[in-house]
Amino acid sequence: MSYTTLQLLDDLKKEIQNLVGREISNSFISKILTGHESRHFESKKTLVKNYAKKGKVYLISIEVLKKYKKNLKIEFGINYNNSNFSNIFSNYSQNNILNEYIRSTLNNNPQLNLTYFQFIDSKEKAYWLGWIFAEGHINKNRGLQVEIGLKDEILVINFAKAIGYEVTNIIYKSRINNKGVEIDTCLITFQNSCFISYLLDKGLVKGKKSRLIKLPEFGDIHITRVRELYLAFLLGYFDGDGQQGSSRIYSTSYRFLDQIKIKFNLKSKISRQIYITKYGSKRFKYSIFLTADLFNEMLNNFQYSLKRKRIKLVDSALRAQQLENAREMRKIKFKFTKEELQKLLFEMPKSQIALLHEKKFGITICRTTVSRYCKHWELEMPPTNYWRENKYVES
Repeated sequence: MSYTTLQLLDDLKKEIQNLVGREISNSFISKILTGHESRHFESKKTLVKNYAKKGKVYLISIEVLKKYKKNLKIEFGINYNNSNFSNIFSNYSQNNILNEYIRSTLNNNPQLNLTYFQFIDSKEKAYWLGWIFAEGHINKNRGLQVEIGLKDEILVINFAKAIGYEVTNIIYKSRINNKGVEIDTCLITFQNSCFISYLLDKGLVKGKKSRLIKLPEFGDIHITRVRELYLAFLLGYFDGDGQQGSSRIYSTSYRFLDQIKIKFNLKSKISRQIYITKYGSKRFKYSIFLTADLFNEMLNNFQYSLKRKRIKLVDSALRAQQLENAREMRKIKFKFTKEELQKLLFEMPKSQIALLHEKKFGITICRTTVSRYCKHWELEMPPTNYWRENKYVES
C-alpha cells in the first residue's frame, strides 16, 4: 500500500494540531516545518496536484524531510518522542523511492554535476573555484548565485558548461550598481545542498560575507601539481576581482590576501581603502600586487581565462635587462667627462649644460640626465639660489 505526499502532509498537520491542542493554519504549519514564515505547506500541496495533472508523482526529498524532523524537535522538544512523527516519516520513506537532495534544480539542469567541487583535482576546477570566490555567494537557503557584467558574459557561459548547467537557464537583466548607474548583467542561480556543501568545505561562506573567506588548502605548494592548482585558483579570482593591466587583486578579507601573501612568499604590502556601500555605510577593502613574475606564471599555467585580462607584465628578468640597456645607452649618450661636468656646474645651470651637450656633440639629453650623472659621480653642487645671485649670461 502506497503512502502519498498528500497523506504525509495531512498526517503532519493532524499530529501538530494534536500537540498544540487547536486548529492551526497552513502558514503556521509552514513556520514550524521550515523555521520561517512562508507558504511552504500550501506550495507542496500545489506541486502534488500539478504533477498529478501531468501523470507524475511529486515526492519530497530526504534532505527536506530531515529539515522537517529537526524543526519539529526544536518546536516540541521532549513531546516529539511521544508523538507519531517518527512513524509518519518512516511510513513515507518505506513506501516511496526518495531522492537524497531537492530535485527542482536537476529537473531544469539534468546534467548538473553535483560533485564538481568535491575534489579540486584539475586546474579547470581550481580556476572556477577562484572565480566563484570573487564573484559568487551562497544565500541563506543554500543557493548559489553568480552575477557579473554583460561584457564578461563568456565566463558565465563557460562556467555553466563546466558544471553541466543548462546555458538556456542563464538569466539576463538590468540593475542599479553601487554608483547608481544602470548596468546589464547575466547570472547563474540555483539551489542544491549537495553542490553547495563542497563550496562551503573549500572555504566559501554563506551570505554576502566575502570579508570572511579564506584561502582553500590544496596541499604543499612546493609540489608542482599543487602549485599549479593554486596558480589556477588565483587566476580565477583575478578574473573576478583583479585590476586589468596590472597584477593587483582586491578583497574585503584581509586574512584571505595575507594567506596568499604568505603562500607565495610575496613582499608586496596589503593596502587598505574605504568604500561606500549602496546603503551609504563605510566598509574597508584591501588589495595586494601579485608581482609581474607570479602573474605571468599564472597566465602560462592556465590558458583558458578571461581574454581581456590576459595582459603579460614586464617580469623581473626583462626589467633588469631593460634597466641595464638603459644604463648602457646613457653611457653612450652622455659625452662630458666627470671633470668637465664638475666645471660646467658652476658656469651654467643644468638645463644649459644639456643644451651645450646637444650643440657640442649633436646628442640630445635632458636636465634629468645631467642630474643623474652629478649624483652618480658625487659632484660638488652649487649652493642653493646660486643662479639667482649669479645670473647666467649666455656667451
